[in-house]
Amino acid sequence: MTTDSTGRPLHRWEVVIALVAVIAALVFNGWQTRIGTDAVRLQTAALEAQTKSLDAQRRAFEAQVWQMIIQQQLEISKVLIENSRLLPYFGRNMQINPNHKDFELVMAVADLYLDFFDAFDDDYVRSLSGMGENGKYWVLWEKYFQDKFALSPALCTRFAEVKDWYSESVGKYAEKGCSMKISNPPLQRDAPKAVGP
Repeated sequence: MTTDSTGRPLHRWEVVIALVAVIAALVFNGWQTRIGTDAVRLQTAALEAQTKSLDAQRRAFEAQVWQMIIQQQLEISKVLIENSRLLPYFGRNMQINPNHKDFELVMAVADLYLDFFDAFDDDYVRSLSGMGENGKYWVLWEKYFQDKFALSPALCTRFAEVKDWYSESVGKYAEKGCSMKISNPPLQRDAPKAVGP
């Protein structure tokens, strides 16, 4: 015969009630565990959906930034296409005399290039995939900036006049590029292709 904690004998119905209570508690705990597990699954699914949404927003943001970069580059290209006589001043090491009739136009195009280079110093550009310090795309752009300075005495001249308007990064490209001597300049050197999403 079963007894309680005081030593009193338990009736059969008390044992049955105790067993039913234990079983009910186990069922209730199992039910709570299942509800908790289902809640965790729902939260995990919601987090996955949120992550996908954030990833899509990030890709859309990157696409917009690349579009802005390409647009700036196209504006420079458009000016140079419309004034192709200026091309040697921005890729073939040709000097321009301040008395030349195109001097002011060449300096205006130099300003476009400097503004374009300076735009890359912004956090939103540097946060793009591959555009962080020593990122695979960033290294290409830095080389392009330096080469543009190396192949354009006009760019070096204009930067020297207005260097306080631009970021330290542009100054580093100018310093490296303007001190480089490229004996065989390419006929045309395009900017790195915009890479992104």
